[in-house]
Amino acid sequence: MEGGIIQWKFNLLQGEIKFQYYPDRVNPDMIRTALNNAGFDADKELATPEAYKTLPTICRRAADGGGPQPKKPCHLEPVE
Repeated sequence: MEGGIIQWKFNLLQGEIKFQYYPDRVNPDMIRTALNNAGFDADKELATPEAYKTLPTICRRAADGGGPQPKKPCHLEPVE
């Protein structure tokens, strides 16, 4: 996906990410797969179980004790 994403905007409190991308380089399935492999659900596709287990509790699904909380957004350190 390198070079295929133009920009993205995210709302941590709402749990939303919006992407703008070059459709000749990236497609929605590729973006969903990347998010799933990072531990996050994307549209109706669930995160991979292994990656999901690595997320901090606040970043997990509400059914698992996570979800947005006032002044406590899901925050992960960037991967280098």
